[in-house]
Amino acid sequence: MTRKVTILLLLLAVAATSLFAQAKPGGIARELAMGAARTDRNIAMNPFIVMDPSWLLANPAYAVKYSDYAWFNLAGGNVNGYGGENVYGNQFSGVNFAFGKEFVIGAILSYDASVTNNLWSPLNNYVLASTRPVSNIASGIGTPLPIEVFEALAAFDLGDLEVGFGLSYGWSNQDRSTTSAPPTSLTSEGSLSARTLGLRAGVRFDLGGGSAFEAASALRLDKATDKMTIGGTGNGTGTSEYGASATEIEATARLAMKMSKRFTLVPYGAIRIYSVSPEEAEKLVGQTATKSTYDQSNMSMSIGLGGEVKVKDFLLAGGVSFAMMSSKTETNAHVDSTSPTTTSTTSISAFPVFNLGVEYAVVEWLTLRGGYYRAFANVSNKTEVEKGGTSEQNLNLGNSGVSIGGYAPTGNDENGLMTIGVGLKFGAFAMDACMSEQALRRGLGLIGASDNVNTFGYLTLSYCFE
Repeated sequence: MTRKVTILLLLLAVAATSLFAQAKPGGIARELAMGAARTDRNIAMNPFIVMDPSWLLANPAYAVKYSDYAWFNLAGGNVNGYGGENVYGNQFSGVNFAFGKEFVIGAILSYDASVTNNLWSPLNNYVLASTRPVSNIASGIGTPLPIEVFEALAAFDLGDLEVGFGLSYGWSNQDRSTTSAPPTSLTSEGSLSARTLGLRAGVRFDLGGGSAFEAASALRLDKATDKMTIGGTGNGTGTSEYGASATEIEATARLAMKMSKRFTLVPYGAIRIYSVSPEEAEKLVGQTATKSTYDQSNMSMSIGLGGEVKVKDFLLAGGVSFAMMSSKTETNAHVDSTSPTTTSTTSISAFPVFNLGVEYAVVEWLTLRGGYYRAFANVSNKTEVEKGGTSEQNLNLGNSGVSIGGYAPTGNDENGLMTIGVGLKFGAFAMDACMSEQALRRGLGLIGASDNVNTFGYLTLSYCFE
């Protein structure tokens, strides 16, 4: 009897090991738990973690590594002030399907990496700077709902070279119509719309011996439009259309160089550039006011050097980076020929920037993680008024306020800089979680917590069906 039980237990252990090996854990929750820069939207990454499904968001060639794979990023709880609500930009998912060994197609759903929703501030400033009565319509509409973005992926395995492409599109619109009695006005209509169109391309080249080089680029064309119409008597008649467009360019490169059986050296670099320029497509009939101008440009970049150490069930990934961001805005109300141009410049630089993460596989189905992130940054604000004066302000930040690799733009002063997390694997299914910082102090509250404090601040679920 004892012999039979022993054989049965051995068979179950072998079967369980086979099942556990199918899962491919990781994602944003793992990154957050291992020293990624926190962000309330967009990607949060530790650039020194060599392999993780979250790199699908930066390089579409990773679809080859994660074929026949579905993943879900679920925000919730609180991780150092971010992800506290299940709101726009915090929840997104994706799926990839392999067709043979050489071709993969997939999709990323509800992930918006564009600046489209940031276009409304310069557009409203531009519209309201005019003295036209129709601008009152714009101020009453507000902004449309956030755009919904869908991206289609295609990747090819060409042996030592993996190539991937992504095509994304997102849109949103909002209409408003009001009617009042004559003689003041007969009708007042307004329409807001936004869209983004993006193209990504990436490669991953196997250099042999466990080393690889990867690079990716992205181009996005963003647009926000404000259409207005008034009618009747007393306030003038006609239509006017205003628009704000943005062009975004991103590029990243990373090298994973296998230096020994245990250590992989990881240098990386990234840059992101975008520019915004509102314009008036059609003037309001009967109005002669000169239109204002508003132009904005933004550039962020970072370079870093670090590595990954793997010893049996223990992994250490971390390094040091230099990051900077520069934003310039020029405005002119153009009320008359003497209207001055105001130029505002914000510059942020940070060194050193630390990303450090560790993980340890306690057993086959349970992994524990910890992370540390900190950026020592300096912020400089400068305002120049043509035919006027100049003012400057400098601010030192003890932590972030920088853009790390173009992946995680942050602008908040964070206090919690250390995180922990767990990873669970059950067959082909994996759940990765970054613990809520509040739960570390008050204890777990998985079910029936009365103080509304979540145990998990961010969750990533994945299933590998290859």
